[in-house]
Amino acid sequence: MKHRLIDERDTVTEDEATQFRVAFAHPGNYVQMHDVEGDDVRDVLRWAEEFNKSSETPEGTQYFVALRSAHPVEFPGDKPGTDLVWLTPPPESIFD
Repeated sequence: MKHRLIDERDTVTEDEATQFRVAFAHPGNYVQMHDVEGDDVRDVLRWAEEFNKSSETPEGTQYFVALRSAHPVEFPGDKPGTDLVWLTPPPESIFD
């Protein structure tokens, strides 16, 4: 599965069309984001589960998956951007 680490503070990475965003919330309140290309949410969920079990994530890491889409300008004053529809609880839910 094709994926890449992204920095949400950098809007340039938001411009490319990918279908999913996966957040990995590491212990210590550090969240790492990946944009993932996939045709099927089940494949993305499987990828997230396997990646979370890999040596790249510390023990105790949780993952969260969102559908990612471009947000068009619909009304005067709108700015184009990215919409995220969380398919799992959003990452901030672990801080509640």
